[in-house]
Amino acid sequence: MNQTVDLNGVHTLKKIYFLISLLIVIVMMTGCIQFLDNNKINKVGMLVEGSLDDSTWNKKGLQSLQHLKDEFETDTIYEENINEKQKIIHAVDDFVEEGVNLIYGHGSYFGKTFVEIASQYPDVHFIYFNGNHYAENVTSVQFNSHALGFFAGMVAGKMTKTNHIAAISAYEWQPEIEGFFEGAKYENQLADIHIDYINDWDDKNVAMQRYEKMSEKQIDVIYPAGNFFSEDIINSASENNINAIGFLERPDRVDSTKVLTSTVRDVERTYEQIAKKFNRGDLEEGILTFGFEDDIVSLGEFSPTVPEEYQNMLNDEIEKYKKTGLLPYQR
Repeated sequence: MNQTVDLNGVHTLKKIYFLISLLIVIVMMTGCIQFLDNNKINKVGMLVEGSLDDSTWNKKGLQSLQHLKDEFETDTIYEENINEKQKIIHAVDDFVEEGVNLIYGHGSYFGKTFVEIASQYPDVHFIYFNGNHYAENVTSVQFNSHALGFFAGMVAGKMTKTNHIAAISAYEWQPEIEGFFEGAKYENQLADIHIDYINDWDDKNVAMQRYEKMSEKQIDVIYPAGNFFSEDIINSASENNINAIGFLERPDRVDSTKVLTSTVRDVERTYEQIAKKFNRGDLEEGILTFGFEDDIVSLGEFSPTVPEEYQNMLNDEIEKYKKTGLLPYQR
């Protein structure tokens, strides 16, 4: 039995299928172009040099990443113990394959490598902390820690009775230490400020050895400015009846009367502000600094041993600084 084929109908169906396929491709391409143009977050990745359990700083990184996941309803991914250049490169490759377009390096270690590889990933923006390296799609985030240290130093200068104050920091370049020295001297010209450096974020043993030597100098206030050793020193200081200034936040397991205040950095809010800038398309290369005026850095809760009148005065000074950008001795 012979059948006739309606060639006109076949051609019509082919045209319809072609038009539908073309429409799908256009929609997909439009979506991709819109994604690139708007620079919106697709997925967020974070690299940590050590373990997430190593320090308060690393734990805050994980908390901040979780906050971004909830706030922006986005997927997040992280890798810890990324402590070699090749590990950074492999981790970034893995992130990009997963669709990550905003990568946080949770520390200064990542800056140099990010700058070296950034041009290979023009659709990714790289963030890291406390460095001077940057590129077209690499931003270094810094905190105005000098002013933070200054006001903490004022508290130490006010509260010392022996006029011997100590500071132990991971590195000499940390601006909060210079600020701490200036603030303590501004408040109390009679104070001797003893400063030592570990030259390592991780070495708790050396940090404790330096503390033991410091404790022989009649100190009665100490500021341990390091992520990994701060709480250990504050615990020992509390047992030795020595007051302390907390670093990053007030330690939970220490007598609250012994922690005069803390130099707080709101890491979670920092991550959020960066992500918002990225979403708006105004996250620029270079060095991005957050301070008191951004409500990112602040003095933590005061010990009840700090006179209330002095607390009020210091809070007033901080408000003046927010408005003028000038520390007390500069006004």
